[in-house]
Amino acid sequence: DTSGLLIFTTDGEFSNLLSRPESHVSKTYLVTLRDSVSLKMQSEYIEKIKKGVMLPAEKKAPEQQSGPADVEFISHNKCVVSLNEGKFHQVKRMFLAVENEVTELKRIKTGNLELSNNLAPGQYIVMDKQTYEEGVSSGKLKVIEGSDGKKHLLERMNG
Repeated sequence: DTSGLLIFTTDGEFSNLLSRPESHVSKTYLVTLRDSVSLKMQSEYIEKIKKGVMLPAEKKAPEQQSGPADVEFISHNKCVVSLNEGKFHQVKRMFLAVENEVTELKRIKTGNLELSNNLAPGQYIVMDKQTYEEGVSSGKLKVIEGSDGKKHLLERMNG
């Protein structure tokens, strides 16, 4: 029930930059819900999740408060969720907190790195040095410096 964008790296600092809440790297998901949500309830979901909800406990995670997240409904049972933290099964637990259940979850974006519509499940793109350098010189790739002084690719800029 979970699919989408994965980033593999052997660079531990870069990996930490993507996952640490203080880095404020947004993760965006396409979410399909079990139950249809009326327009009135959509507004309530958006309001509650925007403020943060109490995430129910799971086997590997205690009950805990989520940070704020943005929700945009695109149909009666599908929405797009963006958040800056990554607690264990957070998106699924957020919707359990508002008494619904996620049936499909697809990560579509990390920062501004977007999942290509041209990739089938199981396909991948390897970024080689030439692609990296062309992206940086054209301004399509943004590079940041980590605490270790190394430079890390953070996001693909729109355009």
